[in-house]
Amino acid sequence: MSDIQLQGNTYLNVPYVDLPKTPSGTARFWEGLKMGVLRNDAVLVKTWSNDSLIVHDDSVTLPSYATSATTIVASADLSGTYTLDYANYDYYILVRALAIPVYNTATPAKTRNEYAMLSGAYEVVSYPASTFKSLVGNKTYTTRSGTTQAAGANYRMLYWSTTSAVALYTSTTYGISQTIVAPSISSGVVTAKSPTLQFRGSSTYLSQSVYESITDIRRQFVIEIWRTNKGDMNLDGWGIQQQGLHIVDCVNSASHTLT
Repeated sequence: MSDIQLQGNTYLNVPYVDLPKTPSGTARFWEGLKMGVLRNDAVLVKTWSNDSLIVHDDSVTLPSYATSATTIVASADLSGTYTLDYANYDYYILVRALAIPVYNTATPAKTRNEYAMLSGAYEVVSYPASTFKSLVGNKTYTTRSGTTQAAGANYRMLYWSTTSAVALYTSTTYGISQTIVAPSISSGVVTAKSPTLQFRGSSTYLSQSVYESITDIRRQFVIEIWRTNKGDMNLDGWGIQQQGLHIVDCVNSASHTLT
């Protein structure tokens, strides 16, 4: 948030400005977009993170080379839960991770993994009680309906395709990677899960000789919960919930036509 000067006064950490509209009312202007959540009214309320060398810091023994999927560090519940307030806020959960192998040589070799990254997001979709109504019989579903919906995940691994060229691999099937494990929500309480660190050997993406030159792996991840106030902008929530509420509006219209 920025400090602004207006009519000789200085205001610190201003999140937004309301300006008068013609002929009446006000328009709210926000500063910039926020990474991952985009909405500039979003507030970061909880963070889990890790940055460690799994052998040196976490006392993990690297498993033997294998051409089948092999877990190096299993996912685990992260300490510290977060309680959601469905009545007043909408929530979005961001996940990003980075795995960087540490080698005993700086010489490029075919199939050497430079690093593997992932980015993902979960939208907490919550439809208030009495959102859904029957088309006949005048019945209403009177319970809130809430789920955590994966908004997507993206993986990239940079590796040496030859001793003089690098390439990108877009799957977690081979090589060293971290994979997202969805956060769990029970009775409005979020428990975050660390990503799984895994590998699978391959003559194309991670050969045995390259794998056996790895001495450690730097494992990093950040998981964040962001929230927005209901009613702050013209639309509540994010893409999945916004579209869902729009569909409900279409269903409840006289023609039941989806737009």
